[in-house]
Amino acid sequence: MDLFHRFGFSISGLPDPDISPERLPEPIPDEKPTLKPIVTPAMEKTVEFIAEKNAFMHKIRPLMVINGNIPPTSFCPVPEMKVFLPVPK
Repeated sequence: MDLFHRFGFSISGLPDPDISPERLPEPIPDEKPTLKPIVTPAMEKTVEFIAEKNAFMHKIRPLMVINGNIPPTSFCPVPEMKVFLPVPK
């Protein structure tokens, strides 16, 4: 004896694969935001900010050179940094 309907359950409102694609709008492609702001904030134009930025860039320059020497074909040995992508076989 089927108790599904006796308890008040029903199957309704499930999408019909033959009709659904016609009712759904076309997806809107994502627009990547620019990495540079449209308007430079006034704070970034101050002498103090420019001096601090230049000091920071000078301080990290050796690290950027070391980072630039890493071959693009190398891998990160840290286990937590592994990324698994679902690719078809």
